[in-house]
Amino acid sequence: MPVRGQNLNSKQSGVAVTSTTINGVKIALFPTNVQGIVYGIKFVSDSEPPTGYIAMSTDYTTVFSVDDNHDKEYWKGKSGHFDLTLFQTRDYIPGQGHTITPNANMVGDFRIGSQTDAQDIQINNNAFTLTIPQPTCDAATLENSDNALGTQVNLGDYYTSELIGNKDPKKIPFTIKLTGCGGVNHLITKLTSQYVSPYSNSMLADINNAQRGFGVQIYSTNDIALIPNDANSYYSVQDSSTPDTREANFYAVLSDDGKGVITTGAFKAIGTFIFDCASIQNHRLAGSSAFGAKNYCQTRIATFNSLFPRFQ
Repeated sequence: MPVRGQNLNSKQSGVAVTSTTINGVKIALFPTNVQGIVYGIKFVSDSEPPTGYIAMSTDYTTVFSVDDNHDKEYWKGKSGHFDLTLFQTRDYIPGQGHTITPNANMVGDFRIGSQTDAQDIQINNNAFTLTIPQPTCDAATLENSDNALGTQVNLGDYYTSELIGNKDPKKIPFTIKLTGCGGVNHLITKLTSQYVSPYSNSMLADINNAQRGFGVQIYSTNDIALIPNDANSYYSVQDSSTPDTREANFYAVLSDDGKGVITTGAFKAIGTFIFDCASIQNHRLAGSSAFGAKNYCQTRIATFNSLFPRFQ
């Protein structure tokens, strides 16, 4: 666009390290003290548009265009301020929380049309400080329900005929509640156990006899199995809010392993749920990973019990 009249124009001083495109304009992104975290500077009118970032070009670029009908009076009586927006690049490595400050630079300037003096934008180390906290939760407990109490999940009673071939599996729901959560909008759950079926890596086995012909499988509510001791198997939930209390919902299924002869008697399996808590920011450049801090926050041991005395 030509630089004319009342258009809002901007340019950078040459210190930008990368760019992104917003509303068709390539905007300049400037470095901070944290590798992979950059920021853009936007002018915002206090009453109505225009808004526009410092452009990537070192020559003036129109970042907000005023139509001819408002060309002469558009800016009369208007005031504004500058916003800083953080972005993440693919070079960012999530940490345990950090404080972000800008690198000191004269980053660029804005001006209206070509008839006004440029307004230089000087950024120093004290221009802003943003702390990304270490996300955590204070406690994880098994929510009491008809199926769960304390650390125990009651799977109920079964006939052998109900398990053979897994023709009509029973889903036993349970909930783990995390409380005292701070800065957590992303919860990642994994499952570990010392007692895994020798015939199926997705099954928790009886702690007294792993070769009973059956075991218990744990699923997320979207029907994805949690594989014990598998770093690539996890249940992930995130949203934009950071409530003090979060819930992780699962269900357990007692299943035939398809290999052994099903034997009767009381069944007991133990699994440990490991929770990673993370804080995720929204502004990400293409190809980047999650922006925020990630931290181990809680574990919860659950015992899965079934009385299984009957043949049929």
